[in-house]
This record gives sequence, C-alpha cells and structure tokens, in this order.
Amino acid sequence: MKDSTKTNFDHGGNVFAVARSLGVSPEEILDFSASINPLGPDDYKAEGVIAAFRAVDVKGKRFLFPRGDKARDVIPSGLADLGGEVLAPRR
Repeated sequence: MKDSTKTNFDHGGNVFAVARSLGVSPEEILDFSASINPLGPDDYKAEGVIAAFRAVDVKGKRFLFPRGDKARDVIPSGLADLGGEVLAPRR
C-alpha cells in the first residue's frame, strides 16, 4: 500500500484514481463524495429531506445537525415532529 497520509484529495468521486494513488483496489474505498442513497429525496431542499424521512421510522433516533444554527429550522423541527432527536448548535 502506498502512502495513506495524503490529505489533499480531489472531490468528485474518482474512486479509481484515489485507489490507484493509494495502491488499493476500488472496492476498498468508501465513496462519500456523492449522494447515491436510493432512499434520497427527489426534492433536494429541506422540505424534500423531511418528506423522504416520512418513509422511515425515525422515532427515538438521534441526528447530528452540526451546522443547524446556520440553516432554516425545517430539518430539525421536521425530524422532531417525526419523533427524532436532533443534536444541533444553539441559535
């Protein structure tokens, strides 16, 4: 395996190039650079995210919303309405 201390990776999901640069197979890379969740929302606004969560049981689940103090309250309040617990910075 090559140097895994590289800190400057290009964004965009180029798993094959990253795998080559690290000397590993692409299957060993977890690619979080794009939303490929099949349950993802059709509407990529906060309202669409909450609509998608209505199809999932979130009661009692905890959600970290680290920049919640910078965003509208739609996601935290929507998750709370569905029974979820939202951990977010205070406004």
